[in-house]
Amino acid sequence: MFLIFLQNAAMAAGFPISKFLVRYITPFHQAGIRLLFSGLIMSVFAHRIRHLWLPATKGMSWRTKQQIFGFGFFFFYLSMGCGAWALTKIPTGYTSLAYNTVPFIVALLSYFYFGERLVALQWLGMVIGFAGMALGMQFSAAVPFDTVATCMLVLAVTSYAFGFVLLKILVTAGLPGEFVNACGMLNGAALALLTSYFLESGEVQHGLHTMVPMAIVVCSSMMAGLLNGYLMKIYPATLLAFSSFLIPLCATSYSWIFLGESIQPQFFAMVGFVLVGLYLFLMPKRRVESSVEEKEVSGKI
Repeated sequence: MFLIFLQNAAMAAGFPISKFLVRYITPFHQAGIRLLFSGLIMSVFAHRIRHLWLPATKGMSWRTKQQIFGFGFFFFYLSMGCGAWALTKIPTGYTSLAYNTVPFIVALLSYFYFGERLVALQWLGMVIGFAGMALGMQFSAAVPFDTVATCMLVLAVTSYAFGFVLLKILVTAGLPGEFVNACGMLNGAALALLTSYFLESGEVQHGLHTMVPMAIVVCSSMMAGLLNGYLMKIYPATLLAFSSFLIPLCATSYSWIFLGESIQPQFFAMVGFVLVGLYLFLMPKRRVESSVEEKEVSGKI
């Protein structure tokens, strides 16, 4: 269980560090630099583990290339760029908590895209989770209702969920996860840096005070990704999905300690709503996993 906590704590570090960096680096420029370094490191992993370099895409179908580009566009470029922009207006805890609604959005996309069935309890969980986020964002004294910032956050979270669906399609088709992530990161980096060059006019301050946090967030994200792959082999997917609630709690704690952000009571009310919604949403899946485990045990006996 300590590794589960460590994985979520490492993932949570990205939110307060990004909020700190947007004081000195424009949002899409920050996302581009972060993705560039991450993509180069992941490319080395893909070569060392799978013996694949990025030119291996030459033998792929046009549709697969489109899906890889779309994965980088949604999962990395829009999600990280728009998410960093939202952090300029919205506190860290609220931004990180919004990403806990990703299972709901993935389920909706799978419902319409793949025709996957959802039971009544899952629909109820989604309604409670989304309602908690919407009401908390609108009535919180800490978050004045900023339409543009909220839309950017919604776009970031929705893009992340859609990118996750594309990742599932690509990995199911047999493409190595390290290779897909490397391509997606480098595509996202190029798009983010181009967006920053043509559209962002803010001043960019590079120096030790920005490069050290950037290195920390790249390393923490890599560690979280590697731990997630390892934990998926040990623990049920529902447990790992539910444990993601540690991310907004850790992110809020980091921001309170290092950035001096206040913690409002409304935030904990939002956490409660989304927690209940996610619990109801994951309950049917947990029952399925438990029945599968029982069958495997009885089969061994």
